[in-house]
Amino acid sequence: MPLPYKEPSATLLQMLGVLIESGRRFASVTDLNVGEGSQANPVGTTVALLEQGTKILSAIHKRLHYAQRQELRILAEVIKNYLPNEYPYQVPNANSQVKVDDFDDRIDVVPVSDPAMLV
Repeated sequence: MPLPYKEPSATLLQMLGVLIESGRRFASVTDLNVGEGSQANPVGTTVALLEQGTKILSAIHKRLHYAQRQELRILAEVIKNYLPNEYPYQVPNANSQVKVDDFDDRIDVVPVSDPAMLV
């Protein structure tokens, strides 16, 4: 008995092709020639090629940093709203507890990485 669904449309196949091609272009950015095997290129050209290759990686790192910051804010808000007043947890060689006051509005939970690290 055939399924009551139509086959995937040509638009879906075309979108898959665009995604694959975009992935290939992205992957080839890090494979730039920066003068290996040639001593004739000026230093400025080599530096410019290296900077061009790191622009995309830097943009990705900044977006990941922003996304992690948003996730940590959401997590801190959930903990603040739903955690009991004191929540015990165990660490090696000590017993400790987290308090709801640790997540009040006075404290920002943010990633400690530097988003401009690759620039």
